[in-house]
Amino acid sequence: MPVESRPPRLASRKRRRRVAVMRRRVVVLGAALLLIVLAWNLIARSIHHGAPAALPTATPPSVTPYSSAFVRSGRPWSRADAAAVQRLTRRIVNGTGFPSTTAAVVMDARDGAVLYAHNPHVPLVPASTLKLIVAATALHQFGANFRFQTQLVTDGAVADGSIQGDVYLVGGGDPELATSDIRAAVGQLKREGVTRIDGGVVADGTLYGPDEVNKTWDPDDLEYGWAAPPSAITRKNWRKTIFSASVCASDGSISGSRATPG
Repeated sequence: MPVESRPPRLASRKRRRRVAVMRRRVVVLGAALLLIVLAWNLIARSIHHGAPAALPTATPPSVTPYSSAFVRSGRPWSRADAAAVQRLTRRIVNGTGFPSTTAAVVMDARDGAVLYAHNPHVPLVPASTLKLIVAATALHQFGANFRFQTQLVTDGAVADGSIQGDVYLVGGGDPELATSDIRAAVGQLKREGVTRIDGGVVADGTLYGPDEVNKTWDPDDLEYGWAAPPSAITRKNWRKTIFSASVCASDGSISGSRATPG
């Protein structure tokens, strides 16, 4: 049975329709991609090259004046005193030892009046300036006449110039305890006739509890002095001494090797 073939014109017309549809789809897809690229560029430019948003103006906090006797005992700031503080502080803050991002605020402890301000609203990491808060709190709490005490105690008896037991260096939180203080304590023992310790010498810093390190600190920082755990006994410019000690029988003096930095 013979098969009837399609007319050539009809087949050509359908082929042209399919090509036209494909071309329209390609044009639409290309236009959509072009719009996406243009929109992305506009967004990127607005993020990286747009004018930065102005920082909100911080409202100065209301400062509660100190009420300690130490602050009340001082005389009020005169204009000359305030001008001197501004002049000296400006010279320090604007000096070569500080970066351009330095900020500083000096306030009157009586009424919170600002005596000097440099970049007061620039947000910065406080870092070691928190020591000022600790020092001011300690001064307010303990008073200007407070003194830290570090003691030498023993659990043994003293006989014939010898301590029969251990000697404990009991820390009281003195941040300025230095090698010279330890030498003065040893000298006091010698003046009281002690020439020998038949026991150990132990540093006791447990007044504030165990020496714990903040768990959030970076372990790589723990080798540095500024990452030391809190302790009731700390050192300032201490030295370590390697002893081969001996006692002179004629005068009871103690001799040892020279101290080496440590």
